[in-house]
Amino acid sequence: MKILVLESSGLVASVAVVTEEKLIGEYTTNFKKTHSQTLLPMMDTLLKMIGIPVQEMDAIAVSGGKDSHYQIDLMKNVMKMNPVLFSVEDNFPMTNAGIHNLKNISEEFGCHVFSIKPNIKAQKKIMRYMFEKYGKPTWYVD
Repeated sequence: MKILVLESSGLVASVAVVTEEKLIGEYTTNFKKTHSQTLLPMMDTLLKMIGIPVQEMDAIAVSGGKDSHYQIDLMKNVMKMNPVLFSVEDNFPMTNAGIHNLKNISEEFGCHVFSIKPNIKAQKKIMRYMFEKYGKPTWYVD
């Protein structure tokens, strides 16, 4: 399964393609532009670099945050895709806004949204790695 991962909720924007086993490619920027200007070109560039057309993506990972609506609108209305959406939560309580956003995405765009939580042992390993690499244990979910 190939999953397209888009993250644009903060100043940094990232696009990645992953499988169950590995990261195939990643493109991250920290430009002072809006993500509506950078996300689609970043995605096009990454997919060309790794030689995989967007039509071969099996799913799109979303956070349920403010950036998800833009990303899904891009997929549904610009790229004419019908994505299956995955939201990987951490083991902290989800905010009411996050719960509302995921529900709203499903209703507004007619997409299936699957939310999963990593096991605690795996999350602790990830948080330790993120702390050692980025100085912030929750970097992967922020």
